[in-house]
Amino acid sequence: MSNGSTPSLPAGLPFGWRGVGVVLAAVLLLSVFLEPTWVGHQPSLCVVRATTGVPCPGCGLTRSFVATAHGEFGSAFAFHPFGPLLFAACACALLLLGLRAVTGRTPLGRRALARLQPAAWAVLAVWLVWAGVRAVDHLL
Repeated sequence: MSNGSTPSLPAGLPFGWRGVGVVLAAVLLLSVFLEPTWVGHQPSLCVVRATTGVPCPGCGLTRSFVATAHGEFGSAFAFHPFGPLLFAACACALLLLGLRAVTGRTPLGRRALARLQPAAWAVLAVWLVWAGVRAVDHLL
Protein backbone atom coordinates (compact mmCIF):
# COMPACT_ATOMS: atom_id res chain seq x y z
CA MET A 1 0.00 0.00 0.00
CA SER A 2 2.98 2.25 -0.17
CA ASN A 3 4.58 3.95 -3.13
CA GLY A 4 7.75 6.01 -3.32
CA SER A 5 6.17 9.22 -2.03
CA THR A 6 3.94 7.77 0.66
CA PRO A 7 5.35 7.08 4.12
CA SER A 8 4.65 3.57 5.30
CA LEU A 9 3.63 2.26 8.68
CA PRO A 10 6.25 0.58 10.83
CA ALA A 11 6.89 -3.03 9.89
CA GLY A 12 4.90 -5.56 11.87
CA LEU A 13 1.67 -3.61 12.36
CA PRO A 14 -1.22 -6.00 11.70
CA PHE A 15 -3.40 -3.27 10.14
CA GLY A 16 -2.99 -0.42 7.71
CA TRP A 17 -3.77 3.29 7.74
CA ARG A 18 -7.49 2.63 7.90
CA GLY A 19 -7.01 0.54 11.02
CA VAL A 20 -5.05 3.34 12.66
CA GLY A 21 -7.83 5.75 11.74
CA VAL A 22 -10.50 3.46 13.19
CA VAL A 23 -8.60 3.13 16.47
CA LEU A 24 -8.03 6.90 16.73
CA ALA A 25 -11.68 7.62 15.93
CA ALA A 26 -12.84 5.09 18.53
CA VAL A 27 -10.60 6.57 21.24
CA LEU A 28 -11.68 10.14 20.51
CA LEU A 29 -15.38 9.24 20.25
CA LEU A 30 -15.28 7.31 23.52
CA SER A 31 -13.65 10.33 25.13
CA VAL A 32 -16.56 12.47 23.98
CA PHE A 33 -19.32 10.06 25.00
CA LEU A 34 -17.97 8.99 28.41
CA GLU A 35 -18.88 11.21 31.33
CA PRO A 36 -15.92 12.70 33.23
CA THR A 37 -17.55 12.08 36.62
CA TRP A 38 -18.19 8.42 35.76
CA VAL A 39 -14.67 7.80 34.46
CA GLY A 40 -13.13 9.47 37.51
CA HIS A 41 -14.82 7.02 39.87
CA GLN A 42 -13.88 3.77 38.11
CA PRO A 43 -11.12 1.52 39.43
CA SER A 44 -7.79 1.61 37.62
CA LEU A 45 -7.22 -1.08 34.98
CA CYS A 46 -3.45 -0.50 34.91
CA VAL A 47 -1.61 -3.79 35.41
CA VAL A 48 1.60 -2.00 36.41
CA ARG A 49 -0.14 -0.01 39.13
CA ALA A 50 -2.10 -3.07 40.31
CA THR A 51 1.02 -5.22 40.68
CA THR A 52 3.59 -2.65 41.85
CA GLY A 53 1.52 0.20 43.27
CA VAL A 54 3.50 2.58 41.05
CA PRO A 55 1.74 4.47 38.24
CA CYS A 56 2.90 3.69 34.70
CA PRO A 57 3.69 6.45 32.16
CA GLY A 58 0.12 6.20 30.84
CA CYS A 59 -1.77 6.21 34.13
CA GLY A 60 -4.39 8.93 34.02
CA LEU A 61 -4.56 9.23 30.23
CA THR A 62 -8.13 7.90 29.95
CA ARG A 63 -9.43 10.41 32.49
CA SER A 64 -7.35 13.15 30.87
CA PHE A 65 -8.74 12.37 27.38
CA VAL A 66 -12.32 12.40 28.67
CA ALA A 67 -11.77 15.67 30.53
CA THR A 68 -10.13 17.20 27.43
CA ALA A 69 -13.03 16.11 25.22
CA HIS A 70 -15.42 17.83 27.61
CA GLY A 71 -13.40 21.05 27.80
CA GLU A 72 -12.26 20.51 31.38
CA PHE A 73 -8.62 21.38 30.72
CA GLY A 74 -7.62 21.99 34.33
CA SER A 75 -8.78 18.49 35.26
CA ALA A 76 -7.26 17.06 32.10
CA PHE A 77 -3.79 18.39 32.96
CA ALA A 78 -4.21 17.28 36.59
CA PHE A 79 -5.02 13.71 35.54
CA HIS A 80 -2.07 13.55 33.12
CA PRO A 81 -0.05 16.56 31.92
CA PHE A 82 0.56 14.97 28.51
CA GLY A 83 -3.09 13.96 27.99
CA PRO A 84 -4.32 17.12 26.26
CA LEU A 85 -1.22 17.18 24.03
CA LEU A 86 -1.71 13.54 23.05
CA PHE A 87 -5.44 14.13 22.52
CA ALA A 88 -4.62 17.00 20.12
CA ALA A 89 -2.02 14.85 18.34
CA CYS A 90 -4.58 12.05 17.91
CA ALA A 91 -7.16 14.51 16.55
CA CYS A 92 -4.62 15.93 14.07
CA ALA A 93 -3.55 12.44 13.00
CA LEU A 94 -7.18 11.46 12.46
CA LEU A 95 -7.73 14.59 10.38
CA LEU A 96 -4.67 13.83 8.25
CA LEU A 97 -5.77 10.21 7.78
CA GLY A 98 -9.22 11.45 6.77
CA LEU A 99 -7.66 13.77 4.20
CA ARG A 100 -5.60 10.86 2.90
CA ALA A 101 -8.71 8.70 2.58
CA VAL A 102 -10.63 11.43 0.70
CA THR A 103 -7.87 12.67 -1.60
CA GLY A 104 -5.85 9.48 -2.00
CA ARG A 105 -2.69 11.43 -1.23
CA THR A 106 -0.68 11.77 1.94
CA PRO A 107 -1.10 15.32 3.35
CA LEU A 108 2.38 15.24 4.90
CA GLY A 109 5.34 14.03 2.86
CA ARG A 110 8.48 12.35 4.09
CA ARG A 111 10.25 15.68 4.62
CA ALA A 112 7.48 17.06 6.82
CA LEU A 113 7.39 13.85 8.85
CA ALA A 114 11.19 13.91 9.16
CA ARG A 115 10.99 17.49 10.52
CA LEU A 116 8.38 16.43 13.10
CA GLN A 117 10.32 13.38 14.28
CA PRO A 118 12.85 15.19 16.55
CA ALA A 119 10.02 17.01 18.33
CA ALA A 120 8.17 13.73 18.83
CA TRP A 121 11.31 12.11 20.30
CA ALA A 122 11.83 15.12 22.59
CA VAL A 123 8.24 14.96 23.87
CA LEU A 124 8.64 11.22 24.46
CA ALA A 125 11.89 11.79 26.38
CA VAL A 126 10.33 14.49 28.58
CA TRP A 127 7.29 12.25 29.14
CA LEU A 128 9.49 9.34 30.28
CA VAL A 129 11.55 11.57 32.58
CA TRP A 130 8.31 12.93 34.07
CA ALA A 131 7.01 9.36 34.52
CA GLY A 132 10.25 8.36 36.25
CA VAL A 133 10.07 11.32 38.62
CA ARG A 134 6.39 10.56 39.34
CA ALA A 135 7.21 6.90 40.05
CA VAL A 136 10.08 7.76 42.40
CA ASP A 137 7.93 10.40 44.12
CA HIS A 138 5.18 7.82 44.55
CA LEU A 139 7.62 5.38 46.18
CA LEU A 140 8.95 7.95 48.66
